[in-house]
Amino acid sequence: AEPASDSPWHEIGRALRSQGVAATAGVETTIELLEFGCRVITIAGREVRPRIGKSYELLAYLATKRGAPADRNELLEALFGERRDESARAYLRQALHRLREALGEDVIEVGNRRWSLAADVGVSSESVRLERQLAEAARLQGDDRLQATLQALEIYDRGEYLPGPRANWADERQQHLSELATEARYQAAVLALGAGRYDESRRLVGEVLREEPLREAAWRLAMRIAAALGNDDRVLSAYRGCEDALAELRTSPSASTRQLLERLRR
Repeated sequence: AEPASDSPWHEIGRALRSQGVAATAGVETTIELLEFGCRVITIAGREVRPRIGKSYELLAYLATKRGAPADRNELLEALFGERRDESARAYLRQALHRLREALGEDVIEVGNRRWSLAADVGVSSESVRLERQLAEAARLQGDDRLQATLQALEIYDRGEYLPGPRANWADERQQHLSELATEARYQAAVLALGAGRYDESRRLVGEVLREEPLREAAWRLAMRIAAALGNDDRVLSAYRGCEDALAELRTSPSASTRQLLERLRR
C-alpha cells in the first residue's frame, strides 16, 4: 500500500526474498570446487584434475542439488542440451567415471540411473557458498549485514562463472548468480548510504547500474547519494542518466523518481 517504491516495507520485502537458501553448512568441507575465474577442484587444499573437462560441470551441477539426486535424463539435458544420443550418454558416463576416479568412489552415489553427492562427504562449491552467505547476510541488520554482504560478493567478483566452453545450464546458472549478486550489491549500497559511507555507496550503485542500467531504484539511490554529498549537479546527472536508459524502452522515469528529483532540488 506504500505509494513510494523505496519505502521501508519494500526494503523488508527485498530482505525476505533474499532468504530462500538454507544457511546451515552441514558436514565439514574436504572437497572444494572453485568456479569463479577458474575451474579447479581441491581435496584438502590439493588440486586434483579429472581427465575430462565435463567432469567440472557435472560436479558443479550436483553441488547445486544440495544432496538431492539427479537422474540421467536431467543430467543429459543440463550438460548436453538437445543431444540425447548414445555418444552423449557415453560421454556422461565417462565424465562420471573420471570424476569418481579423481575424488574417490564414495563421493558420488550411483543407483538406478540417479546420481548424488554423498551426504557424509563434505563437498563445497563457490557458487553454492555464495548463495548461502548472501542468505545468511540477509538475516542480519545494519553494519553486520553490510560487511557480510561485501564479504560474500568477493566470491562472485573473482571472475566469470565456469570460464570457457560450457553448457546452456551453466549459462543459465551464470545469469542467476549475476542477478543475485546485483541485487545484493544494490542492498549493500543502500546500507552504505544509511551508514554514511557515501563513497562506498556510490561505487556500489555504479556497479549495479553497469550491470542493470534499467534498474530505476538504483538511479534513485544514486540521486540520494549525490544529495547526501551536497552535489546538485550529480543529482540532476543521475536523473538524466535514468531518462536516457529508460528512453531505450520508449518510456520515462516514474512518478516516484520525478518526485524525488523535486524534493532533492528544493
